[in-house]
Amino acid sequence: MGIIDKNPFRIIGVRPIDSEKDILKQLTKIKRFSEVGKDISFDMDLPHLGEIIRNNETISEAKRSIEKPEDKVFHSLFWFNLDNHIDETGFEKLKNKNENKALEIWRKVVKDGNVSAKNYSTLSNLKSLLLILCFQNNFNKDYLIEAMNLYGVFFSNLEFKNYYKKIMPNESVFDSKQIQKKFIDTI
Repeated sequence: MGIIDKNPFRIIGVRPIDSEKDILKQLTKIKRFSEVGKDISFDMDLPHLGEIIRNNETISEAKRSIEKPEDKVFHSLFWFNLDNHIDETGFEKLKNKNENKALEIWRKVVKDGNVSAKNYSTLSNLKSLLLILCFQNNFNKDYLIEAMNLYGVFFSNLEFKNYYKKIMPNESVFDSKQIQKKFIDTI
């Protein structure tokens, strides 16, 4: 699924909540390595979830894809945010190719649907992982249904506006409906 494989945050190797300065720093690193014909990897890489292609074309496209605030937020819906220790623990399991353990850890945190500022990023990670896994190898309908239910919780929660502000701290306009419509059209 291109929205995941070619996700700009995945290509650049950053979290959606990373600052513009951090993103530009990563882009510069990638370009420097690319100029001398070397590959580079980052902590946010998950190569076992699919090949990560970093070249001038994919880097330029990734950068362009997150220049507009609504596009940056949109692409964040399909990648991971490490905003607390539970997110980091689950992501470490994911990096070690233990998707089931990551699912278990993140499901425990959002199991009853009670979402707060403290576990909203965990909800975000769980929905993204389920969507990624539902399209890997054999299609998994149960993962897709669970992911879509979690996306519903994610969009309908009051924390969605705060999530937007973490990704776009300098933006005052927040159009939840536009982001949701784009998400639905893409899925």
